[in-house]
This record gives sequence, C-alpha cells and structure tokens, in this order.
Amino acid sequence: MDSLTLLSTQGLISPLSLLLLKVDQLVAVRLAEALGQSLGHALRVEMASSVDEGLKMAGRRKFDLIVLDFATVEQLDTDSVGLLRRFFPKVPVVVLVGFRDSHALEQLVEAGMHTCIDRDSLEGLKILTSSIAGGLD
Repeated sequence: MDSLTLLSTQGLISPLSLLLLKVDQLVAVRLAEALGQSLGHALRVEMASSVDEGLKMAGRRKFDLIVLDFATVEQLDTDSVGLLRRFFPKVPVVVLVGFRDSHALEQLVEAGMHTCIDRDSLEGLKILTSSIAGGLD
C-alpha cells in the first residue's frame, strides 16, 4: 500500500480523498497531478494493489472517489466494479481503461461505473473533474 498527498496552492481545509485500485505508480502520479491541477484542490491518494485490500481500506476511511485500472480488456473485471458499487453506492467508481472495446465499456456501465478515462492519455479527465467539482459545492 502506498499513499501520497498532493497539496494545491489554494490550501483547502480537507483534501479530496481518492482510492486507486490496481493503478501502477506512474499512472497514479499522472492522474493525481492532473486531477489536482484541474480541480485546484488538495488531494489525498491511497493506493491498493487489489480490490480486497481497497475494500479493507475503504472500511476504515471515507473516500470521495474510487479509481480502478484495467490496462487491457483481458483484465476486465465487472464483478469488482459491481462489488465496489454495492459497498459504496454514493462514491463514484471511475475506471481507467487501456482499450477501446465498446462491448467491454457497456459491461462496465452496467456494473455501475461512473465514467471511464483513457489510462494513457487521461482523455475524459475533464468530464470527471466537472462531476467531482459539482459534488464539492
């Protein structure tokens, strides 16, 4: 388990808390930096290498956003998305994807995914930040 805190220059009282599941370190840093800059908000990022580890962490701490990474369509696990959605119905579950398979993306939506972002380009980040920002008001 790793964690990092990125503080914005706006100095908010409470950082936005993200749980990153199965996200490699390089992608995690890029995502956290991009989110922090887009939102202008302090971030606390916790990382878990498995969904089980993430569920244990989420049982001890409140998270504002859960991000799950599927680099390839073979790694797709809609059961994990559904499980996270059942345990945390009010927390957005975002999936990083490294593929463009429309059937697989439909399965993720049906499982309860909030949105997906291209893991390599972080395409879709603007949609994510606007939905998060709406929840912060």
